[in-house]
Parts: sequence; C-alpha cells; structure tokens
Amino acid sequence: MRSSRDNYLRAVYEYSLVTGFAHNKQLAESLDVAPASVTEKIKRLVSGGLIKRHPYGQISLTPQGAAQVKRLMRNYYLIEVWLVNSIHYPKANVADLAWQMADIDDCLAEMLYTQLGEPNKSPFLEPIVC
Repeated sequence: MRSSRDNYLRAVYEYSLVTGFAHNKQLAESLDVAPASVTEKIKRLVSGGLIKRHPYGQISLTPQGAAQVKRLMRNYYLIEVWLVNSIHYPKANVADLAWQMADIDDCLAEMLYTQLGEPNKSPFLEPIVC
C-alpha cells in the first residue's frame, strides 16, 4: 500500500498541474481525510523539504518534492504498461494497482523500462518521462 506521504505528494502534483497550487481543502476532499489531518501532514512535508507553503493557503512542491513525484509517476506509468501489455491485466483496474506498486527502486524501474522496450507513453497515453 502507498505511503500517505506519496499520496499527498501526488495530490499536490495533480492539483498543481491545473492551477499551479493545491489547497488543504482540495487535499482533504481528494484523499478523503479530515482537514486537521491534512494540516498535520503538510507540516511534516514542509519540514521534510518536500512541500512549500505560500500565502493564502497555497501549497506547492519543492524541487525535492517534484523530483520524488516525477520518479513515482514514471514508475507508475511503467507499471501500467507492464500490467496492460505484458500480463494483460484489465485496463479498467490498472490505475489503482499500478499506484500501489509504484514505489520500486530505481534499478528495478530501469530494468522494467528496458524490458518493456523503452516505452514513451502509458496505456492511457500519458508521457513517460525519463
């Protein structure tokens, strides 16, 4: 199962793609947690150097947080490719399972990338960034 840290980082990343920032309320709703839990987790992520707070409750990834999310998302998309193309897992069930499996080490990710023929898109046409 994914760590809550990774789930928070991914949620901030996804909201940031649309508006440039995330807010506590958005995170609480998308992660289905209490607002107080979001506040506590964000404090830990700020102290860990992964998240930055901005005026008006805006939250964004630091360069370190962005690098962590980039690695996780690359692994996520590679695992989607593996599940769909190699073992023919039903496409409708791939997203959640791939996210649960995405925290693999860099060596395994590189081996998977090579084994899969160096794909550049996920089965859902998301770019796989190296």
